[in-house]
Amino acid sequence: MNCLYLHGFASAFDPNNEKVKSLSKYFKVIPFSYDTSAPYEDNAAAILEKIDEEDVSLVVGCSLGGFYALDSMINPKVFGVALNPTFAPRKSLEKYIGSNQNFKTTKTEILTADVVESYPKFTSRHPNALIYIEKGDTVIDPVLSYKFFSSHVEVVQVDGGSHRFESLAQQMNKIINAYNTFHGV
Repeated sequence: MNCLYLHGFASAFDPNNEKVKSLSKYFKVIPFSYDTSAPYEDNAAAILEKIDEEDVSLVVGCSLGGFYALDSMINPKVFGVALNPTFAPRKSLEKYIGSNQNFKTTKTEILTADVVESYPKFTSRHPNALIYIEKGDTVIDPVLSYKFFSSHVEVVQVDGGSHRFESLAQQMNKIINAYNTFHGV
């Protein structure tokens, strides 16, 4: 059972990340970083290619990675889990146009207005997903997020937390049950 974990904006895959550690107890987590300063189409293609190459059946993403996790549902064999996902990447990324320091690599990355404009509006293509929203998120408004996503897929609201989504370990049983149901296990 291969899992692809998709980090948020200006970050990179980190095997010591608590979310990756929680997922690794149940799934083989495939190391993968995408370039958050690259156009949407480039990242989406790279993610879908990795899903096919590694026979990924679960994609979990946080924030911008959550947008991509939901987008990866165009592959019908993939179950997606989005943690505090952005629902309007054009709007949420707009304030980062310019130079940004990657939180993990510490390298400078340049986000252009063209890259921000490359992001499409979210559209739910398949119902094979689960969205988690921690109510303590101060980056993406949890109330607006719930209103937006609840008409598309199942949304679980969790008290407390932050934008980093701190409660994944406590949510794993529900995720595994939903994953198993989707895959007929």
